[in-house]
This record gives sequence, C-alpha cells and structure tokens, in this order.
Amino acid sequence: MIGNHTIKAGANWDRNADLLDNLDTGAGKYTYTAFADFLADYYHAVQGLGPPAPAYIDTYKGFSQSFGPAGFFITTNDLAGFANDEWRLFPRLTLTAGLRYEYERGPRAFLPNPQLPQTANYPDDRNNFAPRAGVAWDVFGDGGTVVRAGYGVFYGRIVNGTLFSALSSSGAPDTQRTYRYSSPTQPGAPQFPGIFFNPPSGALRGALPSAYFFAKNYQAPETMQGELTVEQKIGWDSVVSLTYLMSQGRDLPNFIDTNIDNATIGQLRYTVDIPGPALGKQSPLAQGAVYTTPLYTSLRPNIFYGSITELLSNVNSNYNAGVLAVRHRTRHGIGFGLNYTFAHALDYNQNEFLYKSPTNILEPNNMALEYGNSSTDVRQRLVVHGNFSTTWHKQGWLGYLLNDYEIA
Repeated sequence: MIGNHTIKAGANWDRNADLLDNLDTGAGKYTYTAFADFLADYYHAVQGLGPPAPAYIDTYKGFSQSFGPAGFFITTNDLAGFANDEWRLFPRLTLTAGLRYEYERGPRAFLPNPQLPQTANYPDDRNNFAPRAGVAWDVFGDGGTVVRAGYGVFYGRIVNGTLFSALSSSGAPDTQRTYRYSSPTQPGAPQFPGIFFNPPSGALRGALPSAYFFAKNYQAPETMQGELTVEQKIGWDSVVSLTYLMSQGRDLPNFIDTNIDNATIGQLRYTVDIPGPALGKQSPLAQGAVYTTPLYTSLRPNIFYGSITELLSNVNSNYNAGVLAVRHRTRHGIGFGLNYTFAHALDYNQNEFLYKSPTNILEPNNMALEYGNSSTDVRQRLVVHGNFSTTWHKQGWLGYLLNDYEIA
C-alpha cells in the first residue's frame, strides 16, 4: 500500500505440452438426414432387401474418411502480466484501474503444404492489451445505497484443438487428409457400409483431399464486459439490486471454404410452403414467399483439392441484460433470494466447433446473412435460491465436514 493506493502486480507463465492423438473419421463416416434412409441401406447390405446392386442406389447424404498420422505433439507457452491500482479517493468513493497483457506463443507451422503457401501461416497475436476500470460509491455513507460500475477487456486462448486442425491438416501428403463425397452417385463413392483401406486415387471430384490454414491476421478471441449496479438496503436484512450487464464478443472463430468459384454462381429458388396460416405479411418466410440462395455450380478452382478451409476470427456477438435481484438473510443462518434476468443475445452464428469444422455459414461471401438471435439466447430467466449456514462449530477433523455447511 502507498497512502490510499493499493497496488498489485504480477506475471504468469503456462506451458502446455499436448500429445493430440485423433484421426477424425479414420474409420469412415456416413451421414444421413433420415433414420429410414439408414435402415434402407442397412437392411439392403445385411439382408439383401431391395433390388440388387447396381440397381439399388444408397440413400446416404455424405461420406468422409481421413488418412494419415494420428498423433501430433503440440507445445504452447502462455505469457501474461498485470498491474492494478485500487485508489480510495474518498471514504465513500473507491476507484480501480488496471492493465493486463497476454501473449500465447503457439507452435510454428509444421508440415506446411508447398502447393498451398498459406498453410505456413500461424497465429501470432501480440496486441492483447486488456484494460480494466471500476468504481464503487457509497452514496450516503451509511452503506444503504451503493453504486458499482466496472468495465474490462478479456482475452481467451487459441485452443490447442484449433491449432491441431490447421497444423496437422495442411493437405500435404504426410499430414491428415480427409476425402469427402456429397452423395453416393459421385464417381468413386463407396457403397454402404464399405470404407477405403487406402486413400482414394485419381482426380475425381469427390475424392479430393481437404486442407486447412490460418488466416494471416488470426486473433485470439476477445470479450468486452461492462456492469452497472445500484444496490439498496430495504430493511429486515434485505437488499435489492438492479444491474445492467453488457458483453460483446469479438474475433470469435469461424471456418470458411475458400476453394469456390465466385465467378460462376447460380441460384436456387425455394417457395415456402407452411401448413396453416401464414407467418405474416411482413415476414420473408410467409407462406408462398420465394427464398433465393446462391449455388456454386463450377468445379473447384484448385482442382487438386476439395475444400480449402480458412480459419478466421471474424465473428462478433452481443449480449445485453438487466437483472433484478433480491436477497434476504436471517440471523439464524438462513438466507434466500431471487434473480430475474431479461436478456438478448445476438451473434453471427458463432462456430460451436473448434476442431476441423467445414464451412458452417449460409453464404461464404455475405456474413451479414448470419446475424440474428444466438442459439444460446435466453430472453427471461427466474432463479429462486435458498441456503442454510450452521451457527455452531465443531473442533478437530469433524470441523472440516460440519463447519459452515451450506445447502442451496
């Protein structure tokens, strides 16, 4: 402490050494959109039901299989340092300010693909400065009315699973190579339940390997969080608080296939047919409405590969919430309370996969179409809770079991 300042500083170093042993779809993977289609293929293969091949055509919607080494050793070093100053400016007013810096040194690109120079990219995000600030104000000096506010920037790790995706799957012959078929009628596609024992050969469209690479400016995920709380004692050992919460996610991960021909784009037109009443004249999905989506009809520009997936950090999210909380505690160790939250979460369809995800957005050239309510959006939530703390204590080893025992 220096006068009315409380200063803290520190540093941290984490070293992670992971042996990642995972050959995804190494035994082959069939994809179906209907359980009945799977049963049709299964009983045809096992019991010979239906017409014999080649008259019988499988009903699966996709097949993928990977080849290559399963294990890779990845080492990362996480470095961080911080400084924080808590300044009691007045007896009723305290200010807090701090700064944290983080840097994750990942493995340099190994096994890059000479045919795809971008596979030599590796994330090297060095601008992760995270300021924090806060204020606590006892408005009347009696602890009855308190205002608190805070804001901070926080960074996450580029997880080793994401690093593994790019560094082990550059498309080079000695890396993991995945071959995908979008239908059983594609040349070279297997017949259920068959798999390949060697990588498919030939430049067939469905037998091309995939590749992954990091974008040049790939960033660690970032979130900016803010809070404003007004807390009021109302007597009878009860406290009411009203809080505004804000969280904005930035540079969240995304996967986009770059091996598409933007010069040759067709269109698919759908007429929405919804049983029952229309959703409304203003709705784009009303019954009878026409929905149009781009269709990439040309072959892959790079004819030696299927999907060439770029790992990007271009997804944002926004969360805003108001929280009403009531807490009451008796003098006999019994407490209870409730929290009501009204919130809204929106994002650009944040990728839920951090490991070898193919393109998961509707239109690779128009991220704006992805913006909408988050899949984790919960508008209203009510939580009622209670707890009991013992008012007696036991000495000795029983104290570890019985003292301050709480149930909720």
